[in-house]
Amino acid sequence: MNKNFIINLESKMKNNFLYLIITVCFSLILFSSCKKDDTTGPVNTNSFVVIDLSNNAVVGDTVTLSVKLQNKDAVTKVDYYREGTLINSSTNPADNFKFIWILTNPVLGAEYKIYAVATDKENKTVVSDTITLHYQWRLLMTDTNEPWLKNIHQVFVRSSETKLEFRVVVHGMWGDPFNINEGISCGIYIDTDQNPNTGLKPVANFFPYKVNDIGPDYMLLAGFEDSRLFRWNDADTSWKIKSDLNYLNMPNSINTFELGINRSEIGNPNKVDIVVMNISLNDSGEAKWDWAPDAGHVTYTVDGKYLGKKTVFKYNPIPVLKPGKTFLLGK
Repeated sequence: MNKNFIINLESKMKNNFLYLIITVCFSLILFSSCKKDDTTGPVNTNSFVVIDLSNNAVVGDTVTLSVKLQNKDAVTKVDYYREGTLINSSTNPADNFKFIWILTNPVLGAEYKIYAVATDKENKTVVSDTITLHYQWRLLMTDTNEPWLKNIHQVFVRSSETKLEFRVVVHGMWGDPFNINEGISCGIYIDTDQNPNTGLKPVANFFPYKVNDIGPDYMLLAGFEDSRLFRWNDADTSWKIKSDLNYLNMPNSINTFELGINRSEIGNPNKVDIVVMNISLNDSGEAKWDWAPDAGHVTYTVDGKYLGKKTVFKYNPIPVLKPGKTFLLGK
């Protein structure tokens, strides 16, 4: 065999082997570099930071704030802000940068608009969307002050996994809420199918009222007429007792009451239309009517987002009204 051919062949094999070695080494370096970037890259290579609380959640005196991150190992700090004011910071990725926020002098129904800012190892930041939290109650509606006492001022709402609850505040103050001369009769009307052509129809000839533009299927009644949950009956066009309230807190000499029902009692709807109506008597015994809102209705998503402490109230006795003095029951 030609000696020169053998030498050239050996030279090519050596060169190919050297090329293979160089290629493998380069690949290992590249793979190692890519792997490092995947685990410790800056947070802005993620596209989000999300506060781990639902928007419009109803909270109690303490709020647990934490975040969801695509790459939390790249983050060094998360700052929590309320409307531009720093609440506090967390540097602990082990528990998703959790911070326990204790509210200071909270007001029932107050709103807190919260957002988070995550900072990475290169001092780059990502900002979360802003969420709204409500303290104890979520404000559903505010009504104008009519020219007589004991008319609707504010209505609040909240829902847990099992309950639907309301808080009603009136202008003025009652004495004994269950006394026809001193108290009120307040109906919270709920249209569970959001269909004005079912339930108590706005055009129905039913003494002595219509409920704005909704067809309520249920009425939560509190005050001197009765204090229970009623369901509309189309067969004889009347309100029928459905069940007792889950609770009612309606003390003497105040302007606020709270009540709750089991969500299952009204069929566990996801969304409802609501109108509130209140009756009080003036000094001459004339019934004064008030609607909230004055026209139309408010829609509420029964979201089960109440996260606060569950309060148990003593249930008030159901009053007995004299015949001929019914209003919202329409008997």
